[in-house]
Amino acid sequence: MMMIMMVMMMVMMENKRKKKKKKKKKKKKKMKKKKKKKKKKKKKKRMMMVMIMIMMMMFTSRHLDCKYMVNVRMC
Repeated sequence: MMMIMMVMMMVMMENKRKKKKKKKKKKKKKMKKKKKKKKKKKKKKRMMMVMIMIMMMMFTSRHLDCKYMVNVRMC
């Protein structure tokens, strides 16, 4: 169970970083250091949310989890 969670976290982290980088490239010029500090806090909250989401999925149904893993890897 823990191993699956670890793999899920790694895959989701990589996907989120890739998606965020694509969106950020356009906004980076406008964004200043002050706003970056706030965004870091939001990232931590999102990390926690992702953890909770995965935990919920693990307990509710393993089949859903497997499908989600496959979908994430395919992307």
